[in-house]
Amino acid sequence: MREREPPLKDPSIMTHAKSSIWAVVLSRAGSKRLPNKALRLLANRPMSSYYFEALSHVQGIERRFLFSDDADLNAFVQREHPQVELPPFERPAVVSTDEVSSFETLRYFMKQWDLSTLPQWVMLCQCTSPLVETVDFENALRCV
Repeated sequence: MREREPPLKDPSIMTHAKSSIWAVVLSRAGSKRLPNKALRLLANRPMSSYYFEALSHVQGIERRFLFSDDADLNAFVQREHPQVELPPFERPAVVSTDEVSSFETLRYFMKQWDLSTLPQWVMLCQCTSPLVETVDFENALRCV
């Protein structure tokens, strides 16, 4: 059995980064199949609430962000999940269409920060997975 190779690191970023982990939750308002899905009720709670609750209990994540163009979701998270930060910049339309990948959106998010403040690792998160549990995040972090 071949040993797993360590993940590649971009030295230009790693030399400036602190050893830390950020969780970045991407969500956009314009879902075509199920509009407003992050705030749709599931067992009397918004679907995304389960996700943010599980994420809030994960040890080892320095900062948790929601990057969304949905004003209602942003307001809900600020009110109900204060451990999740909104970035100090808006999610623009250019990274809020269904043609833009999550990777491109995350890359836009990361480029807005000063290199000296970037984390060593970023966990890309999708808030419309209500069955995720804290242990799922913890298992993912074991790979870091």
